[in-house]
Amino acid sequence: VRLSYKKPVHDVDSANDFFSSLNKRNAPSFSILNLNIRSLGKNITELQLLIHKLKWEFNVNCLQETWSKYETNDLMKIDLPGYNLVTLPRGNSRRGGGLGLYIKNDLLFKLRKDLSCRDEDVEILTIELLRQNERNILLSNIYPPPKGTIAYYQERIAKHLNELK
Repeated sequence: VRLSYKKPVHDVDSANDFFSSLNKRNAPSFSILNLNIRSLGKNITELQLLIHKLKWEFNVNCLQETWSKYETNDLMKIDLPGYNLVTLPRGNSRRGGGLGLYIKNDLLFKLRKDLSCRDEDVEILTIELLRQNERNILLSNIYPPPKGTIAYYQERIAKHLNELK
């Protein structure tokens, strides 16, 4: 499967071989697809096709560079059947950026605004998966825009990890 920006996402056949090799005993109970989508509006069909071809139901699909703008939050109109969408739009006039999480409909969650942020050097979108009789799971989708500084990114990630404790 190829996205419009000319790079293969993954070798779908190899991924399916891996998924097929998992049996009930060692199959993960929770799975995440992580993808730099480079415009969700433009590439939603490719995302749907990739998920279909992978033949695996991911619990959460983490997307970077959704290219949504804060003013319109136009991604809320883009449906992925079986999933709820949470977004963190870029929020300024620069092209690119923005985060999205497609979370399976059967998972209870809440957006953690206190653990999410957006600035020129990093974007972080965090949710808390609410589980009965088990510990909740904090899940963060993190993206360092290419013009950001590595030093700040490392500092911000260290701070974020401390906030998660």
